[in-house]
Amino acid sequence: SDEAITNSATLGHLSKDQIRPGDIRYRDLNKDGKIDKAQDYTFIGDSNLPELFYGLNIGASWKNFDASLFFQGAAITDVFLSGVYGNGHVDATIYTRPFHGNGNSPYFLIENSWTPEKPNAEFTRLTTIAAEKGNCNGWASDWWIRDGNYLRLKNAQLAYTLKNEFIRNIGIDHIRFMLTGGNLLTWSKLTKYHIDPETPEITNGYYPQQRTYEFGINLTF
Repeated sequence: SDEAITNSATLGHLSKDQIRPGDIRYRDLNKDGKIDKAQDYTFIGDSNLPELFYGLNIGASWKNFDASLFFQGAAITDVFLSGVYGNGHVDATIYTRPFHGNGNSPYFLIENSWTPEKPNAEFTRLTTIAAEKGNCNGWASDWWIRDGNYLRLKNAQLAYTLKNEFIRNIGIDHIRFMLTGGNLLTWSKLTKYHIDPETPEITNGYYPQQRTYEFGINLTF
């Protein structure tokens, strides 16, 4: 609110008349009346490198059918939705600043941004002017931290093995038909942002892993 802006600490290089309702409000940790990256940084969240990786293989067979499932997951990890650049610097990206770099903006950012009618929205206000003035909504803060835990059905296969006298008479011992899928299901809080949870860190250039389907036939003579 305007009242909160008036009563807040000075934000970096911006004057208070450049801050608007709907911008992020930072905590003045050292209580010196100004928000400074060097003085008001602290440790937040877990590492983007998960502390725990796990997997589960399940296999079953019945008569000529067999199936296998491989689940893969990670836990105790967070990611910055705003992104961490190669030099370790955290700042705005297309995921957090509307029209950043004169590009498009993701649907979730536009639909869930702050407006006077939605004061409790998930994301900050939409603006292009503040971006030109160097607004600080992209700074590293817990506002942009998201839970990076995930569980993924990495691989699934269903197969049927055909064995009978007919195929043996033509010189084939058995025929195996296989239907395989990859990355079929993902349980993660990041999927609402269309972000692959296996991304090393959120970057503008990462292409997410695709869901795949394959069909195969194996002949044994």
